[in-house]
Parts: sequence; C-alpha cells; structure tokens
Amino acid sequence: PRAAWAEANALLREIGAFDEAARLTAHGGALTGLPLPPRLAHMVVAAEGNRRLAARLGLLLSEQGLGGRDADARERLSRLESERSPRGRAARGLADRIAERAGAARDELIDVNAAAAVLARGFPDRVAKARGGGQFVLANGRAGAVEAADALAREPFLVVADMTGRATRAQIRFA
Repeated sequence: PRAAWAEANALLREIGAFDEAARLTAHGGALTGLPLPPRLAHMVVAAEGNRRLAARLGLLLSEQGLGGRDADARERLSRLESERSPRGRAARGLADRIAERAGAARDELIDVNAAAAVLARGFPDRVAKARGGGQFVLANGRAGAVEAADALAREPFLVVADMTGRATRAQIRFA
C-alpha cells in the first residue's frame, strides 16, 4: 500500500539510510551489513560505546520470548545474560557478532541502565511521557499503557520499542 511505502521511505530517510533523493547513503550501506531490520540496525550502528547492548536489544525485539516476556527491557536483558540454555548462548553469540560487525570493541561492557538511551536512537518517535496510572503518550501521538503495578508505570519517561493494540490505547510490550 502507498501509505506503508511512504512511511517506510520516511523512516529510512529519518535514520539516515536514504538521502532526500531516496539514494542509499554510506550509513544505509552499513545497515545492510547487519542481519536486523533497518531501525534496529541503525540503533546498533548509532550506539557507539553501547553496540553490544544495542545488538542484544535488537535480538530481544526480533526473537519472540527471548529473555522472557517482561515489558521492561532491563529485566529481559538481565535474563538473557543469565540464560544458560543453548538458545540463550546462541543469541548472545549472535549479538556479539552483530556488534563487532558494527564496530564494537571486544571488551565493550553491557550496561543495562543505558537501554533507554540506546532504544531512543532506534525509536525517537516513541519516546513516551507518563500521564499517570501506567498511561503514556508517545512523541508520535499514540497512547500506550503498562499495568499500574508494573515497575515501568512509575517511570516519568519510557522509550517504547514494541506495543500492540489500538493507536489510542495500546499495550506496551517492550520499553
């Protein structure tokens, strides 16, 4: 559909993958070398000093159920780091290879407290301000919510990477 095509092109321009004439930029070329959707690849490339963290966040968003189902990205990252299953080890290995392909140093540390700053690079249109009671309004105008008892409900701001439901009141699934 034309609207979806236009939205995709606008996103690619916004993240610097295309120039105004819809030509691939050098940054866009770097994104094509990563096995992630463009928004997530941009997040990894742009997260200088936090590329390992960004690659893990990208995999958590790409692989359903990886790191659990908690909406809090920090909790899911912590679970992924402690996961001893073959799937968990393979995911961490893949994330490390993606991060290194994007230029991460081998000794780069993963600071889960930097998750919001890293997510904001990939989702600047989804920075959300609290309205109270687990309700949030995103920069793009959408509304989203977490359960009032959820720890995220007490945050003044979130970066929402995944949500489901209607535009007026969606359930935040990853922030």
